Amino acid sequence: MSLLRRKSSAPVILMYHRVAVERSDPWGLCVSPMHFEEHLDALRRHRRVVSMTELRERLRTGDVAPDTVALTFDDGYVDNLLAAEPLLRQYDVPATVFVASGYTDRGCEFWWDELERVLLAPDDLPSRMTIPLPAGAHVLDLGSSARYPVAVAARHGQWRAYHADPPTARHVAFLATWEQLVTLHDAEQWRALRSLLDVAGLAPAMRPSCRPMTAGEIGALARGGVMEIGAHTLTHPALPALSPAEQEREIRDGAAALASILGEPVRGFSYPHGRFTEDTVRIVRDTGFAYACAGVPSKSAASDPFTLGRIGVPDCDGDRLLAMLTERARVA
Repeated sequence: MSLLRRKSSAPVILMYHRVAVERSDPWGLCVSPMHFEEHLDALRRHRRVVSMTELRERLRTGDVAPDTVALTFDDGYVDNLLAAEPLLRQYDVPATVFVASGYTDRGCEFWWDELERVLLAPDDLPSRMTIPLPAGAHVLDLGSSARYPVAVAARHGQWRAYHADPPTARHVAFLATWEQLVTLHDAEQWRALRSLLDVAGLAPAMRPSCRPMTAGEIGALARGGVMEIGAHTLTHPALPALSPAEQEREIRDGAAALASILGEPVRGFSYPHGRFTEDTVRIVRDTGFAYACAGVPSKSAASDPFTLGRIGVPDCDGDRLLAMLTERARVA
């Protein structure tokens, strides 16, 4: 593949969430184990892979080799331990996982996964549902897509919310409800979801493949020495929607919960949804973190250590990942 070494690139931080295959993945969080292994093989052969701790230090001293890459994961899904860690160990590649510690041992999925389970799973739902939200009643009008057979769900399983228009009224309702919930407080999000479960006639559930890691699993991951643990707040809010005092509680309490699990403070932070304000950055810096990652592409990671840009990684093969990095080098 002639383009692999056509041009060296600035440091790149890759952003993953899950190493898994799911029936429905509207936000493109999953990279299959097969593709993730291809990524690791390609990066080991064609890039210089370092930990976030090493990258942060090299950025501080200005000693960053061309083609340097660091791998990160957001949220703290259990497949980070069960699927990603063994492959990282096999290929001797370090990574960092930023954990939303308030979901640890909580016995539920992340709120966005619960919403996907209710609305995008193959099942029959009422054609019209209304749930209370702080801003008023929110109506989900499913129309004819209230019936959602397995074959139809499979046909739309590759839909990505950021790439294509919603293919059915269910997907319209999913997006509209997600937009309503994303800026709410954790308690408000779960009140809305419990109301949705009630009107949908469904019971709460936690799919084994979608669950967050437990405290014991986070500790095991840290002891393995392959993945560093970073903070991702307590309950994964959109921080700019909160007051500075609420942001500080989320950031400090999330870090404190991880420190209690690990027996030592965490040094890295990742902004949920990639969203932050000047107040957010100040709080993260004052809390004592060494760096913080955003969730948006950036021409260079070597800017403000508290707003390090990342590249979201799609479910693609290793050659495609390298081509993406090379294309980025041409425009950087």
